[in-house]
Amino acid sequence: AIKSPHVARVYQFHATAVPPFYVLDNLQGQSLRALLHANKPTIDAACRIGLHAALGLAAMHGQRATHGALCPENVWIEPSSTAKLLQFPLAGPWDGEARFGEQAVDYLAPELAEPSRAADPISDIYALGCILYELIAGRVPLAGGSVEQKLLRHRTEVPPRLDQLLPGSSRA
Repeated sequence: AIKSPHVARVYQFHATAVPPFYVLDNLQGQSLRALLHANKPTIDAACRIGLHAALGLAAMHGQRATHGALCPENVWIEPSSTAKLLQFPLAGPWDGEARFGEQAVDYLAPELAEPSRAADPISDIYALGCILYELIAGRVPLAGGSVEQKLLRHRTEVPPRLDQLLPGSSRA
């Protein structure tokens, strides 16, 4: 139901198949994670990716859908440089590390570490902020540590300011 140039279209989901599978757009390009491994994007490219992801989230939230697992693996960069959100895997019930892999925890809103909390638009925006931070700084906001340590750090620490990591990046 979500129709946006910034959200990959899912036509069918076969949950009862073994293994479950999706029928979706024929995506060309690469994940944002692959792009980050290849090189650090320019500030202009980071802003474009952030804008496209924000527009994708706005389309999802406008349909009362929440992503809940936004991370560079779930952002697709097309050859035209358009960024699209992949709608899978969407967050499910809390199941320890099975719900949030080690890399996904780097983008996890602190409240989602609570077993009873479900993802919401604010947690998606938090994840987008973490992605933007990584695009600009070249690293996640709170790097290092185990899954449990990262969950705690997202609740208790403030990441270094970008202008401290990148001298000369602040503008008057």
